[in-house]
Amino acid sequence: MDATLIGYFPKQTLKHPDWLKSKFVEEICSVSECLSKGPEGWINHWKHNEMWVYDREEIALGVIPKEFLPLYDLYAYRIFPFSINKGKKEDFILPKLVVENLSSNYVFLG
Repeated sequence: MDATLIGYFPKQTLKHPDWLKSKFVEEICSVSECLSKGPEGWINHWKHNEMWVYDREEIALGVIPKEFLPLYDLYAYRIFPFSINKGKKEDFILPKLVVENLSSNYVFLG
């Protein structure tokens, strides 16, 4: 089963934090807001899809004031439409999404 592209979201990628004692980590690309912040007030634009990300790159970047664009990296998110609960696979139905195809510029991070 392939992962499904659900959309795009801009984040401030956390460069190697002082508290992290590993010399091998260059940056932290976190989905959560606790380490890698999204644009302030992004949700108030109400341009995100039902998966809380954006259907197109231009919409995702459009919620960032122009002067702050250089602070953000754009990420594409894919998910598998199931979860594992107590060792048991549970499928879930994704909402109907109209997401712009992923360009070859993206690098798989894991």
